[in-house]
Amino acid sequence: MNSVRLMLKGVLADLKKQRLEAEVTIAAKIRAVRQILATASLTPIAELDLASAATLMAEASDLKSELMEIRRKIGVAEGELA
Repeated sequence: MNSVRLMLKGVLADLKKQRLEAEVTIAAKIRAVRQILATASLTPIAELDLASAATLMAEASDLKSELMEIRRKIGVAEGELA
């Protein structure tokens, strides 16, 4: 196995780690939004922290864009290793 192939495997492993971290972070942000919105039936509208929910969703959306780029890079790396 040549050094380029080994390096590519290392890059692939790093990308997969980044993918997992992004997926976990997105899921956590969505759960937090869900929790904020779940209180809507019990909390007066004026007291809901909709700004936080909106911020969390914007962050999740940005991370999803990064996740899609990471997935693209993984596909390229896997194609080169095949």
